[in-house]
Amino acid sequence: MKYPTPKYVMIGDSITEDGSWNELLERDDIMNRGMAGDTSSGVLNRVDRLEDNIEKAFVMVGINDLIWNRSVNHVFNNYIQILDRLRTKGITPIVQSTLYTGRESAGRYNGHVKTLNDKLKRYCEKENIKFIDLNDILSSYGQLDDQYTIDGVHLEARAYILWAESIKDSL
Repeated sequence: MKYPTPKYVMIGDSITEDGSWNELLERDDIMNRGMAGDTSSGVLNRVDRLEDNIEKAFVMVGINDLIWNRSVNHVFNNYIQILDRLRTKGITPIVQSTLYTGRESAGRYNGHVKTLNDKLKRYCEKENIKFIDLNDILSSYGQLDDQYTIDGVHLEARAYILWAESIKDSL
């Protein structure tokens, strides 16, 4: 059986890994490189191993860094290197906002998430990189809506449907 050559890749942690992207986007050319527990350092360590035929990479990482008490600047600096390496490989990066958390973790992390996303958005504007703010559709009042999360971090199925809709035009 011949499998389609992937043109797009989803990069991130378990939040990305849990998405059935080909099914959600009704395609067969999306590679899922989400990895449970992954951090910006982990993505940076393996981004150079992406296949050469990839056209676009959708990147969302950072919440695990913040949970492990890494600074916003640490995550942001890794992001810059990740995006630079993708562009060097001829892959168009698309940054998806790091998601707010919900429930009891919201107060602990969301200030840092907001700071990180603000920095990423400014950087993307300056570098002409598309930035998709998923918090606009999945969060209100500065935290992930309960209807979209199973535990305050990971997503319900309906959140993935909204996420897929928000990136469809970027494929």
